[in-house]
Amino acid sequence: CTTIRSTATLCILVLVQATNEMNVSIPEVADLLIERAQNSSWVVCLKALITIHHLMCYGNEVNFF
Repeated sequence: CTTIRSTATLCILVLVQATNEMNVSIPEVADLLIERAQNSSWVVCLKALITIHHLMCYGNEVNFF
């Protein structure tokens, strides 16, 4: 049985891995996600909030400060 990951899961994994890189601007990523969370579409807003949640749970918190 082969497991196929969804595109959304892969995008979140890429963002989580990016939090471990020193050349990624975490404040810029946060600003973009906050902008998406303020979208009028509830689907876009929900996806942005889920992404923020995953980054807070699984991302590297050292680069957030």
